[in-house]
Amino acid sequence: MYTEIGLERVIYPVPKLVGHIQPDPKWGIEPHCHSLFEAHFVVSGSGTNHTDDMLIELSPGLIYIAPPEESHAQNSHHKDPLDLIYCRFDLRGDPLLRVQRIVSYRPDLVRESYQLWLYLNYANVSQKISAYGELGNIIASCIGPSLHEDNQPFLSTEVQVALDYIKMRFAANPTLAEVATVVNLSPRHLSRIFLQQVGMSVRDFTEQQRYSWARQQLENKYLTIAEITHNLNFSSIPYFSSWFKKLTGLPPSVYRNQN
Repeated sequence: MYTEIGLERVIYPVPKLVGHIQPDPKWGIEPHCHSLFEAHFVVSGSGTNHTDDMLIELSPGLIYIAPPEESHAQNSHHKDPLDLIYCRFDLRGDPLLRVQRIVSYRPDLVRESYQLWLYLNYANVSQKISAYGELGNIIASCIGPSLHEDNQPFLSTEVQVALDYIKMRFAANPTLAEVATVVNLSPRHLSRIFLQQVGMSVRDFTEQQRYSWARQQLENKYLTIAEITHNLNFSSIPYFSSWFKKLTGLPPSVYRNQN
């Protein structure tokens, strides 16, 4: 007697190539695309990523995954050049599951990818195989929430662009009117379809992104509370503390000490 467990309803990434873009004020790459998916992990610095329909601001901790054949171009900021890891990968598993463009703020996964890159530089063959598997797991953590089935409707283009824009600009606390302008819809129309397709309002989704980032920074302890307050465009530390406490029940300093 034996038991088998298959991979039905599962999709998993298979890394094919890993590379590193070192900080260079003059670095940039013209519009291009790949036959594979390409994940970009921003380690430090800043820059921009241009696609056919949007501009993505690259900053530390950001992960951007371009689907196959999506045209994109990147440029490094001359005063704060980009340091990023990229990985081209294939997807295996259930053919009914698909992945769209992904923009996610995950500094924890970016740090792991960078450590794997350093490890790959001196690893032997068997160690490289293991490291590629770990990198695949990191990518899987990013794409898991974004899986869609062919027999289910995708998010509309307008809502997907709105989501991407908020994920890139959450620190600036974009308004419904601002996001609506980006996707060329009226605020009322965007509000309605966003709620229908995402299950929450534009305001709530923006707050969720801001809260998630603030919580991660408090847990990681890399930034001071004053720096977090500034990066999220709050006018003062007391204002930020009041906002954070309303969401968690704890002041930022207490939350940090407990995590």
